[in-house]
Amino acid sequence: MKGWILDLYPDFDKGKMTVWLRGKKRCYRLKEDYKPTFYVRSDERGLKKIKNYYDKRDFSTNFVKRKTDIYSDREEKILSVTPQDLFDPRDQLDAVRFFEGFERYRFYNVDIPLDQRFLIENEIKPFSLVKKDNGWRSLEVGSDIHYSKPQLRKASLNVEVKSTKFRKKDDDLKAVTFNGQEIVGDETSILKELNDMLEKKDPDIILTSGGNSFDIPYLVRKAGLNGVELKLGREKTFHPPRKGSWYESYGKVIYKPPFYPLKGRIHIDTKNSFLYREGKIDGLIEASRISKVPIQRLSRRSPGSLINAMEVERALKDGYLIPWKKNISEDFKDSIHLLRADRGGHIFEPKVGFHTDVIKLDFASMYPSIINEYNLSPETLGCSCNDHYEVPELGYLVCKRRRGMIPKVVAPLIERRQKYKGLKDKNEFFEKRSKVLKWLLVTCFGYTGYKKARFNSIEVHESITAYGREILVEAAEIAQKMDFEVIHGIVDSLWLKGDREKIPDLLEKVKQKTKLELEYEGIYDWVVFPKNNSDGVGALNHYYGVFEGDIELKGLYAKRSDTPEYFKEVQREILKELRDISKEEDVEQRFEDLMKIIEGKRRELMNREVDPKKLSFTKTSSKRAEDYQHMTEMKSALTQYENIGYARSPGQTVAYVVTDSESSSAEEKVKVMENDPQLYDTSYYVDYLYRVVEEVLAPFENLKMRGGSRYNKTKKFSSKPSKTLKY
Repeated sequence: MKGWILDLYPDFDKGKMTVWLRGKKRCYRLKEDYKPTFYVRSDERGLKKIKNYYDKRDFSTNFVKRKTDIYSDREEKILSVTPQDLFDPRDQLDAVRFFEGFERYRFYNVDIPLDQRFLIENEIKPFSLVKKDNGWRSLEVGSDIHYSKPQLRKASLNVEVKSTKFRKKDDDLKAVTFNGQEIVGDETSILKELNDMLEKKDPDIILTSGGNSFDIPYLVRKAGLNGVELKLGREKTFHPPRKGSWYESYGKVIYKPPFYPLKGRIHIDTKNSFLYREGKIDGLIEASRISKVPIQRLSRRSPGSLINAMEVERALKDGYLIPWKKNISEDFKDSIHLLRADRGGHIFEPKVGFHTDVIKLDFASMYPSIINEYNLSPETLGCSCNDHYEVPELGYLVCKRRRGMIPKVVAPLIERRQKYKGLKDKNEFFEKRSKVLKWLLVTCFGYTGYKKARFNSIEVHESITAYGREILVEAAEIAQKMDFEVIHGIVDSLWLKGDREKIPDLLEKVKQKTKLELEYEGIYDWVVFPKNNSDGVGALNHYYGVFEGDIELKGLYAKRSDTPEYFKEVQREILKELRDISKEEDVEQRFEDLMKIIEGKRRELMNREVDPKKLSFTKTSSKRAEDYQHMTEMKSALTQYENIGYARSPGQTVAYVVTDSESSSAEEKVKVMENDPQLYDTSYYVDYLYRVVEEVLAPFENLKMRGGSRYNKTKKFSSKPSKTLKY
């Protein structure tokens, strides 16, 4: 039998692994024997005791020698334990906890997802063309990036309830839109017709927007109440009620909705899938193939977790077992060392003001390239041989002889993305694949220092940034020796002024010195680096200008996700007015036109001519309403959501309009969008307008106000225009 691997998952009831193959005309379901072996390490007495324990329970046990530590190639005697049929090895952890405890025993290969293990051990990939006879055989030939794909049938699914504000699980079902066709009627007939359409269309992929949060659990509940067997999957799928969860990552609180997978079909919640938003189906297929994580589970995973999956595969292929709980602690460091190590990337403070003809250069995948070029991995640090690198500033010794596990993972990703970048103009799916690979490379650095990562090492994390700092400084020094002026530099990018004809020579010299590729990104007709109001130095990651003919923004209101749409439009309109200037003095000539724009927007706000929806703030809550001590906008919004039966968890978004900024009442300070706000606090929004305007115009020293007084950059605009801005 031939086909593409569409999906797979363990069937614990039958003790088999279920594999779905997509043929040219239909899908096939296979039930495969699979007996996942796990391993236990202990002293001689402990090994004999636990062997006796599993022998009595009809497990197959053997003493074997395996590598258990990526820091050593030494094999040691351990116990292999194999079940009679498919089971989840994690189930044994509870049994052993009662048996004697984990202090005496170390477990290996117990928490690797079974679908991933099955793929790795059979040397096959999701969405790869395979043949199944006595075993599994890949039929893919030629270039790994020009792979064949099945003709997938896709369908969208959306649920509409009889509610005027927001959807709740107890609302009556009004309609279901399936693949663009609306199904209406009573609840039972809607559900039955949905089943009929699913059978007729027989989609491989069902796309929802918020399906994990609402659509799927709602339909399952309604089907139960109406006595209808809902057939969302090709195989019967049981969906018990679940709750979402939330966690903190890099200072942000992230909400993770519950997971409602289908069997035999792939459900992708597009609203809650970062990788889908970046790469669509082609990007997900690419990520699934290289990580060995089935696409349905992968669609809700972070890029970093896929790096973790690839590291697990690499370790297994190199003959290492995967410990259940890593036992790697951070080395002790004195305060002086911490000051040197815990510094992040290097930054050249931006030269505040207006600049023309600025060159932008960028190191291609700087941190992943450093990992690859300097062999940075947990097991390569602390080298005792004479053939090593020495990490700048920190003095860590990195082995040159032994290729590290993380470089083995990262190098193919770098090479693969470079190939796709060369092909992206030929077909859009190459660009989608490249975008997903970009995010995998971006996160591979952060995952080296993430405490929950399976192979994390803070020393590796520190080494990467130390090399990064040295490389950026070396590149800037080479540029300055070639008479370039450094306008700004941050982590992996440089902004320079100088002779464009010298750029190719500069790039080559930097590569020879640093071993990394510095790429020419383009030219700014003009760019502005504003300063911080607090200390007057250049603001980091805040700039705007015209880059290669297009307006480019970084860190401004127009780029922030929580800025109301109306003010994004205002800021872009002002920048559009400035687009074709060639020198700072040109801004003063546009003064009248700029003031007309600002005055027109102010009048719109004061006269309440702006649709409140365009003034809505969309923000992510970091805690529960009761955890806020003061009546902030967020507390007001969260309280309203609770009052209308739509409580939001930390990490979920809230949307509201400010109706009375001075109020201490939860019901009056803001109005959440579900309460359909009709009015807004005009003074609050006019003040916000002036802040948006000031962000763009404040850096221009020569901008004059009407009546001859110069633009006052030291005062913030207030809701009373006459104090700061004369019309």
